Amino acid sequence: MQQIHINRNPGIAIEFDSPEITVPIRPGNDCSFEMVISNYGNPTHVHLSADNRVRKYVKFLHENPYVANQEYMPVVVNLPAENEWVEGEIKVSIGYGAKSDTFKIFIGIKPTEVKTRHTVDVDERLGTPRYLQKTAYAASSDMSYEPDNNSEADMSGRHPHQLETFIVPLLLVLIAMVVLLATFTFNMIKPLTGAVAASIILMVILMYAAIHLFTKKE
Repeated sequence: MQQIHINRNPGIAIEFDSPEITVPIRPGNDCSFEMVISNYGNPTHVHLSADNRVRKYVKFLHENPYVANQEYMPVVVNLPAENEWVEGEIKVSIGYGAKSDTFKIFIGIKPTEVKTRHTVDVDERLGTPRYLQKTAYAASSDMSYEPDNNSEADMSGRHPHQLETFIVPLLLVLIAMVVLLATFTFNMIKPLTGAVAASIILMVILMYAAIHLFTKKE
């Protein structure tokens, strides 16, 4: 369960494969596991001890083994019925305590971490219809009107379709006046032809006006 390396790298006397081990037992039970100690240097005594928090629950069958190459160290762990879990450290020393290091041990079932839920405060007044109406009215009052620069309306505020309504009859009236002047003033057109042309233009103007009024009523 835990690999302990002695004098594997220069300058580092003690190394662990894991900085923490977990023994998942339930309250009132016990179990055993092995720690593997590998020595890459000269044979030496390795001292094992547990701190005050877990000393009563961890028992080493060999607290001071002599390790030449590799040794398997049995460890017995128990958890009292009144404790759900305990946590502490195991200390490994060599050279009569000259060099030492520790790793954590957790005995028991780790409690499930409760994920924090992000909550949003809700105003209870939002459930009142009158409050919703007031809020909507206040929001609409704060809105400012911004003219659309891309609008097709001209500077006078009239839509191009409204301008066409006045321009077309005006052009027809001007054409009719030109025809009448050319006929009866400048004698450029025969009287019968000019009268007929002016009458047709006048009828077109009247029809245009009637169609416009009918469309506007719809």
